[in-house]
Amino acid sequence: MLSLAAALVACRGGDDDDDTTTPDAGGADDTSIYDIQDGTVGDGAIVTLRGVVVVAIDNYGNSRGSLWVAEPDEHATYGRAYSGVQVFTSDLSVVAGLAVGDLVDVVDAEVDEFTFADCADPDVDCDDTLQTLTEVKLPASIDKVGTAAVPAPVVVRPQDLAADPNEAEKWEGVLIRFDDVAVTQGPRDIGSDTTLKGIRVTGPFQVQSALTDLGDV
Repeated sequence: MLSLAAALVACRGGDDDDDTTTPDAGGADDTSIYDIQDGTVGDGAIVTLRGVVVVAIDNYGNSRGSLWVAEPDEHATYGRAYSGVQVFTSDLSVVAGLAVGDLVDVVDAEVDEFTFADCADPDVDCDDTLQTLTEVKLPASIDKVGTAAVPAPVVVRPQDLAADPNEAEKWEGVLIRFDDVAVTQGPRDIGSDTTLKGIRVTGPFQVQSALTDLGDV
């Protein structure tokens, strides 16, 4: 048995044609991550996140440059659920000099419900956020404004996430921890990226090497 701590993330490539232009500036001056993740702020909105803490940076593998940020304070209703989000950029210079624990302002980024699925397929509902990755993309700038403690990972059960997509949605982009899980399927390649591996653990739930090598499991 083992314990795993990670951000609940999905792999995000950098070859989407829609990601080659920067969104127009002029978004809300301080948007809460909670409002983005619970759907209060919708797809396509231009937002600025102020005073959010960097909890993970993608410096591993062939697809790098994104980071994950979280609200420093718990929500009165949600707790730590809905508190984190991926900031997508494949430009390594944007995150150069940033470190986990930095407080940052993410300025004029676009809320995006990203999916690898074919939205023209009648069996695919790209408006269903349970089938998409909520992210903010291509910010005009990411400015360090201080440092803060990184929120502790929330202990959740992979069985609960696997059984209920609404439960999994609550923890998208949030630091979580699985305790006392068994590896049910060893490392295997995922797609053409040779650095991207996956294992299955109790749940069943897939854990990917998007942010770090999986080591000997």
